[in-house]
Amino acid sequence: MLPLTKGHYTARIADTPQDIDRAQALRHLCFIANRGLVTSTDADAFDDASLHILVDDTRSDTAVCCFRLMPFTSGATIPNSYSAQFYDLSRLATYPGCMAELGRFCIHPNHPDPDILRLAWGALTRIVDATAVQMLFGCTSFEGADPALHQNALAELTEAHLAPSIWKPG
Repeated sequence: MLPLTKGHYTARIADTPQDIDRAQALRHLCFIANRGLVTSTDADAFDDASLHILVDDTRSDTAVCCFRLMPFTSGATIPNSYSAQFYDLSRLATYPGCMAELGRFCIHPNHPDPDILRLAWGALTRIVDATAVQMLFGCTSFEGADPALHQNALAELTEAHLAPSIWKPG
């Protein structure tokens, strides 16, 4: 399944405590430090229940991308997801297949190489296929408080990526 390599980038499962620390440090940089907030790390209770993926720049051994996947064998445990803190996901309680919550996806701000995103999506696809995940869900953040700044992205999500009404969050 993994590792997966493209050029000087390698996507792999974060399988040591040091790997998890590296992922949390990158998340801190992307989600907290860039906003001028002061905390020591970006860690939460969902980390222990998740599979973490790192994309490393093999030239410098720098973590340039990370994300986590939290598996759900049925919809009955969806209330235990990160997204359920913010959205009513009760319609997913009867979903018959395996699901996974995609979260904390970020790319190092000093590494805007599109190959990083290509490799991360390739790694995600391999994991989803290997584990028979039938539905991915999650929530995302858009920088700032003005939705007009993100009109194109939000229009694309609305046009092509809304869940069928039977599974749509309430």
